[in-house]
Amino acid sequence: MKRLIFAQEHDIFRESVARFIDTEIAPHTEVWRHAGIVERSAYLKAGAAGLLCLWADPQFGGTGVDDLRFDQIVIEESVRRGDIAFYIHLHSNLVAPYIDKLGSSVLRSRLMPKIVSGEIILAIAMTEAAKSRSNEGDTRRRRLANQRSHLQ
Repeated sequence: MKRLIFAQEHDIFRESVARFIDTEIAPHTEVWRHAGIVERSAYLKAGAAGLLCLWADPQFGGTGVDDLRFDQIVIEESVRRGDIAFYIHLHSNLVAPYIDKLGSSVLRSRLMPKIVSGEIILAIAMTEAAKSRSNEGDTRRRRLANQRSHLQ
């Protein structure tokens, strides 16, 4: 079934993304899975191919394209043909926009060109809030228990 949201320019772009994924990503996925890491060179190659942060301002090396369908194509082809652990969408569409929209002009000038080129790889780090709260509670309870034992 032909999807109606894409125009011819999107189809041409999809073909180029598919070729990139088939040649630069897919052949390495087993090695990356075994190693537990995607090689840095994958991001550098994606940056050189113009697949990172498509929306980014041309002054930073982006295309300035604000058509989300192009980003959708990169995500779809990466998942379809490559490795779901190649978090190109996390880098380009979830983390980089925070730096671009909320960072100072100095920060953007320093980081965005390297983010767009793949020299800097972006990620998200989280803690388990419930776990740390329970650990804090355990520590507090132990401290109180120790204080009570000293009082008795």
